[in-house]
Order: sequence, then C-alpha cells, then structure tokens
Amino acid sequence: MKKTAFIIVILTLFTNCKSELIIQVKTQETNEKKVKAKITTNFPENTILSITAERIYQRKNDSNLYGGTHYYSRELAVKNGEIEFSFNVDDKKWIKNYNEYKKFEKGLNEIDFKSIKDSIEITIFYTPEFERDKNVAKILGKRGENINGKGTFKFDDYKGFRKTIKIFSKFKR
Repeated sequence: MKKTAFIIVILTLFTNCKSELIIQVKTQETNEKKVKAKITTNFPENTILSITAERIYQRKNDSNLYGGTHYYSRELAVKNGEIEFSFNVDDKKWIKNYNEYKKFEKGLNEIDFKSIKDSIEITIFYTPEFERDKNVAKILGKRGENINGKGTFKFDDYKGFRKTIKIFSKFKR
C-alpha cells in the first residue's frame, strides 16, 4: 500500500512539473547594432509566439510607458523546442517613426528623452486567440485552459503566457 501511494505521489509530481510551460531567452550582441536571440521552450511544436524588442520611454507630461519598437513578429513557430531571431538596435529609426506618426495624430506629446533607459525589453507572448495549429490548440486548450507555469496570466475567459527579459543596450539618440 505504501509503495502504491509513493508511486502515485511521484507520478503526480512528474505530471505537474511536465505541464508547466517555460520559456528561456539567451541573447548575444553580434556587433554594436545587432542582437541575436535564442528562445528555448517546452511549448508544443508549431506553437506561434509573438515577440517584441522595445526600448521603453515616456512622453513629456505623460506618465504612461510606451515602447520604441526594434523588433516585432507574430509569426515565429516553435521548431524542435527553439526559436531564433535577430534584430538591429536602431534608436534613430523608432524615434523617426514616432515623429512621423505624430504628424498625423494631433495632440501627441514629444518623447521625454530623459526617461529612456539603457535597456531593451524582449517580450515573448502566447495567446490562444491566434492559434492556427489544431494540435497545439488540443494540447494547450482552445482558451488556454491547460497553460501553467511562471508567466501564465488570465484575461477575460482565456489564459495566456508572457516572458519578458531586459538586456543592456546603450541608448543612442
């Protein structure tokens, strides 16, 4: 009887640990302006993850945080437990894009350059709302009900997953 209970406890622990999703991110600066990133995960094969790399900033007279985008993709799929991508760190480009956008959107404040830190946030995001692979939806649940692990969040009637890391990158105006 004790042996059976012990086996059940071990199997329960193994099953619970296995169901927790993880995302690990390693980055490497290949040169002054280019970052290469490798994601390792136990998300199911072909899971589509959204990825952004942004420099966080504020606008003058505005306490909200915004992201100057260096990289964005909603189309990267997990292959053999990995995703690799790279992006250029080009602060002049996102500042120029914001200033162009500001011309068409009246009332937007100037960027508060003093608020900009020397870091870039890389965020990996999963939501079942955009899942196209039926096998992934079967494993994670149509509303993400089978998603567990550090990074899980609940929004309305579905669950998703988010992982954010910061990397050092000197801001250059």
